[in-house]
Amino acid sequence: MSKIAPVACQPWCRDGQGHTGEAHVDDQWCMSPDVWINLAPANTFEGYPSELLSGRERLAVTATRRTHVYRGRPVVQIWAEDRDIELWLSAEDARALADELVAAARLIEEARR
Repeated sequence: MSKIAPVACQPWCRDGQGHTGEAHVDDQWCMSPDVWINLAPANTFEGYPSELLSGRERLAVTATRRTHVYRGRPVVQIWAEDRDIELWLSAEDARALADELVAAARLIEEARR
């Protein structure tokens, strides 16, 4: 198997060597180390039926750059492991989502006081 030409990796890419060991150029994509978030078990939400909660959900959050996503621009990828659902956000959209999540969490926490 011949090596393919290297790509320029992002500074945060965990490969960092151009992904020359991949079989196809579409497989040459950069990804930062995974950050895993364990979500609350489904039984915490008694009486709330949800097809999305199985009790063992984890979310992976990574920076990634793939040629076929966002025209090759880096994005924040959120992956729900148990459901194999991916969400790709621009850096700006990820910051906006983070701000809104923090604001909603603050509302809940302030109501508990």
